[in-house]
Amino acid sequence: VAYNTNDPVIDVALDSYSSCYITQYGNLHCWGGGPGTGTTPSNITLPSSRSAIDMTISSEHMCVLLDNNSIACRGANSAGELGDGTTTSRSSWVYVNMPNQNFVALASHGYMRTCGIDNVGDIYCWGKTGGGSGSPVTYQSSPTFINTEFELSRVYEGQTVGSLKISSSPGTELNLSNFNISGYLPQGMSFSSNGT
Repeated sequence: VAYNTNDPVIDVALDSYSSCYITQYGNLHCWGGGPGTGTTPSNITLPSSRSAIDMTISSEHMCVLLDNNSIACRGANSAGELGDGTTTSRSSWVYVNMPNQNFVALASHGYMRTCGIDNVGDIYCWGKTGGGSGSPVTYQSSPTFINTEFELSRVYEGQTVGSLKISSSPGTELNLSNFNISGYLPQGMSFSSNGT
């Protein structure tokens, strides 16, 4: 793929039918099916002359994290995967419907789903979610907070002898400074926290 050496590629996204890359100066180029427009890379015009920081693509839709920490999406929207509060497909960019959005990364992307991480580390997803491990399938047309939760367990002779559940809520930081979890970790593994 030919590109401008004065504006080098810094990020690449691939899908079964399309490919895109972002350059150092925030330009977005795509080719193939889906968001692409043929067999050679073409410049994709971003909303309001913004620059791209991160992106996700599928054969049906794409989302781009912009330099003002907002996310814009376009394409198919039958499951709400554009995050604009509707299920109307869009050929032009729409902003993800989230007040005070301050996204710093796109975390995950699926055929009908997109997720973003905000500036305090909270994860929000929109579109088709669930369906794995027996969980119900849901459709969210606006970003929904995803509870980040995990559990550490200590097993001795096949029996669980202790566990520690850690979870977060929107807008809070996970603080492990008051926990001593070294007894829960496998032998040879350590954990340290700086209090935040």
